Amino acid sequence: GPPVLATLAFEIYGGDRQSRQILADKIQNIMKNTEGVVDTDVLGEKPMMKYVLKPDFQKAAALGVTVEDMAAAIMAANEGIKPAVVLTEADKTPVDIFVRLDKRESVDEIMELKVPSRTTGELVSLKELATVELVSKDRAITSKDLRETTIVTGEMDRRGSVYAQFEIRNKLFELEGFEAKWDGSPRFNIDLTEKATGKKYHIVMDGEWKITFDTFRDLGGAFGVAVLMIYLLMVAYYKSFRVPGIVTSTIPLTLIGIMFGHAVMNVVVPTYFTATSMIGFIALAGIVVRNAIMLIDFTDELIANGKSLEDAVLEAAAIRFRPILLTALAIALASFVIVLDPVWNGLAVSLIFGVMIATILTLVVTPLMYWRHLKNNPRRIDGILNGRS
Repeated sequence: GPPVLATLAFEIYGGDRQSRQILADKIQNIMKNTEGVVDTDVLGEKPMMKYVLKPDFQKAAALGVTVEDMAAAIMAANEGIKPAVVLTEADKTPVDIFVRLDKRESVDEIMELKVPSRTTGELVSLKELATVELVSKDRAITSKDLRETTIVTGEMDRRGSVYAQFEIRNKLFELEGFEAKWDGSPRFNIDLTEKATGKKYHIVMDGEWKITFDTFRDLGGAFGVAVLMIYLLMVAYYKSFRVPGIVTSTIPLTLIGIMFGHAVMNVVVPTYFTATSMIGFIALAGIVVRNAIMLIDFTDELIANGKSLEDAVLEAAAIRFRPILLTALAIALASFVIVLDPVWNGLAVSLIFGVMIATILTLVVTPLMYWRHLKNNPRRIDGILNGRS
């Protein structure tokens, strides 16, 4: 999927910077004590230190050393300098002369650098010309959508991020000194109120959870549209509202196999219901609907040829059993090649277990439902006998 700031991310809005930092530390502590969560961090709020070189201008001027001389010496000891270029007949472009002194690893070593005096030519140590102070750098201001925020992040190790994210979320409801409630959003964000001060905070769950939510929302919407279109096509084909309902009722049967397959495979290798699993669920909808249509159409054909209702239902299931089973086996065997792939294993598990279990259940459920429907609707049987669907 698209890149995210971190696998786990909790964005804290509201309050002031200091209070957000205190709350962020509490959330980070919860994350550290959550199974599978590693590499926790609070972004942009912890102070950073830096060394500042403060020249003694009067002493430097007396010794004939300028600030530029000191800067050049420090540059030569770290990044290096380019004092000149060389022009040769063999080279069409100038060749840079690059000079770098032995790299200094500490501040004390840098302060031992010698700088030539412009007046006497003697070498003067930097520690005679300047002092070093350790100061804190300005903190970075973290913002999102023009709102200041503090973000607590973490990564996962051998555990699904969604499970950890909601475990942390549940612990936030038990956070001492705060009153928590769900803000009503489908992403399950939290509103926190500090009991002692009354300060209000809004916790947004980001990271992979946002990508997961958006993906399943979009795929779920697409799946709903697909099922609706299938149903409408079946209404036009059968000229009935009940028979398409029997046909589309086979779609949830695939979910039974998919959930069972993920549970079984998770014992062998970590397997989660991912976006690729959802893609497999959508793909199986067309396959099981086709199987149901085959059973219903062949049942109608047998009834039209003079078979009784019970005999037609049983014979249709028996005759269509082999082609339906062969189709399911072909899909399952073709999916084995990606069952161990870290990205597409969800699709493979969905196809293998979903198609096999849904096929078996379809051969039982669809004939029974259609038999009951025809038993209660003799007019439809008359229509079949008269050549009308």
